[in-house]
Amino acid sequence: ALEGNTSIEAVDFDNCGFGDEGCAMVEQLLLTSKTLLRMSLQYCAISDVGVRQVLRAFETGRPSLASLKLSQNSLTSASAEQLEGLQKMYPTLVLGLKGNKLITPQLIENISRWHVHNATQLLSEAVQANRKRESDRQQALDDLAALQQQRHALQQEEHALQQQQKEPKLDNGAEPQMQLQQELQQDELDAGLLQHADMEVLQQTHPEQKRVSEYNEEPP
Repeated sequence: ALEGNTSIEAVDFDNCGFGDEGCAMVEQLLLTSKTLLRMSLQYCAISDVGVRQVLRAFETGRPSLASLKLSQNSLTSASAEQLEGLQKMYPTLVLGLKGNKLITPQLIENISRWHVHNATQLLSEAVQANRKRESDRQQALDDLAALQQQRHALQQEEHALQQQQKEPKLDNGAEPQMQLQQELQQDELDAGLLQHADMEVLQQTHPEQKRVSEYNEEPP
């Protein structure tokens, strides 16, 4: 009676206990109903086998369902992967999974994180993380550029130091010693000029001595 309805928006099968056998009817209802928004299957003794049949309706069609309550059944972690896939495919679908056998809060959290509200938050966190990574990357590039500049400056200093080492260097006492040698040479030169000048004066004032000297220099 419910199949193909055009007005019913909510169906409550809580405590019906039809088990996995009644899931074939649920599948057909999901495939044929165009207006159904909310379905509750709590306390229906549904196992992993039955829930796979229910979820098959979402794989073969596009149900208009906005809420599906599967709490307090016999679902285990074996259905977690399919339920997570369903939440990914329909991020606006609200899934109720509490009270199921061996479906831990951690598994429920893993599934519900794909809900649009949680997905939006995850997306926002991912964007922020990406911005931080980009900021860290830019900071790393700036630090690398600064290190390269420092390295270039050190290379220039090292080159200048090598050029200085190649240039000949005088000892600390070399310059005064060279100046002293130059002064001694100048003194010797001045002494020679003075002696030559004295000889010329002597020869001009005592010409007879010059003649005696020339006579003495003649061979016998």
